[in-house]
Order: sequence, then structure tokens, then C-alpha cells
Amino acid sequence: MTDKQATKHDALREHLQSLIDSAPRANSKLPTEQELMDRFGVSRSTVRRAVDQFASAGRVYRIQGAGTFTTPAVVQKAGELTSFTEDMRRRGLIPTSQVLAQQEEAAPPSVSAKLQLVAQEPVTRIHRLRLADGEPMALETTYLSTRRYPGLAAMDIHGSLYETLVLNYNQRPQQADQTLGVKSLSDDEAALLGLGKGSSALAVERLLRNEDGDPIELSQSLYRGDRYSYHTTLYAPTDRLS
Repeated sequence: MTDKQATKHDALREHLQSLIDSAPRANSKLPTEQELMDRFGVSRSTVRRAVDQFASAGRVYRIQGAGTFTTPAVVQKAGELTSFTEDMRRRGLIPTSQVLAQQEEAAPPSVSAKLQLVAQEPVTRIHRLRLADGEPMALETTYLSTRRYPGLAAMDIHGSLYETLVLNYNQRPQQADQTLGVKSLSDDEAALLGLGKGSSALAVERLLRNEDGDPIELSQSLYRGDRYSYHTTLYAPTDRLS
């Protein structure tokens, strides 16, 4: 590649980077190969090579006969105790929720054990579809003791449940036991998340505790694997031999 060709390639790549970073929304269409060829005076193979770099990085995707589009942003979750609402706001996304169910019912045995309730004790179950900028991100089912949080089933829980617990019950989440796995989605779950049949999701169970170590809530969430990732920093044991 000559210096002149390299300059054109760099200019093309910087232009694509700018278009992707400033796209008003996910799935925004990029200029066609011909438009980029004409603008930068490069060959089709040069354009495809530049686009391939962004496709490999997960920033764009192609649909044959339709064009190249920007991908939805992937939200990376760090190892700190934050709510879905906080995670989205930190990344400049607008969090919303669709409440699919909100009712009192007898706690299943596994829920009773984790929330330290007596058998069949009533809990408030809240099942929500969590969205960011209007795009489905997660399905979340949360269980809370009705005895500890009376009236919760009748409250508006479209926003942050954490904020509701703090403002209405003076319960401040301080720590959580969390388990991650992978779950095959039912057809209904996949449809709600905007995924195809047979898809899988990141399954996260979180037992939230207050400052005294008492359980506050149990949540079971299904996150879209193409929109969410977890990041954890690991350290070697202090007693490990060198």
C-alpha cells in the first residue's frame, strides 16, 4: 500500500468511526460501498476491508441486499452493586420498564429459603421487561417479602426498585450474592427480548442484602447476551507461593 493509499484508508476509517460513534440510534444505516468509494476515491476492496474491521469488533453488521448498520451498544457490567437503572443512566441510555406482572403470592420453597421466610409466606412478585432507549435488554423477576414491604404490590414500579425500597421502606442495598449462568429461552421469553426461537440468555440470580446482612430481595434476570457483558477483576490469593 502506497503512502497515498494509506492516507485514504485512514481517512475512510476515521469517517466510519465518526459515523458509528455519532449514530443517533442502534441499527442506523451507514453509507453504501459505492458512496464511500466515490467520496474517498478508493476501491471496493478497500471499503470492504475497512468495514470488516468494524464488523469484527462488533460495531456494525451487514444485511445482504440492504446495507451495513450500526449494532446496539453492549453494556458492560462491572463488579459493583448497581441497579439496572443506574447501569443504563451511567452509559447515557434511558432506562424504562414494562411491568408484566405484579402481585402477591405464596413464595416457592427456594424463594422462601433464600429470603429466610416461613413456608408459603406471601411475597410480592414483580415481573418486568427492562429496556434501554426503547430496546429490550432483560427480563427480570423479583421476589420481596410482603410482610417486610406491605403495600408494594400496589406501587408503581416502572422505575428503579432500589429507589422505591430506599424512599418507602428505608432499606438500602449494601451487598449481594450473585450467580451467573446461561439459560435456553422459551419462545415467549425470546419474543419479549426480541430474539429468535432457540436463543439463550445470560441468567443472573441476585440475593440482595441490607447493611445488617438481612435479605432484601431475590431477583432472577435474563439478559440478552448480545447486549450485556460482565467484567470482573480477579486477584491471586495473598498466601499463594511465588
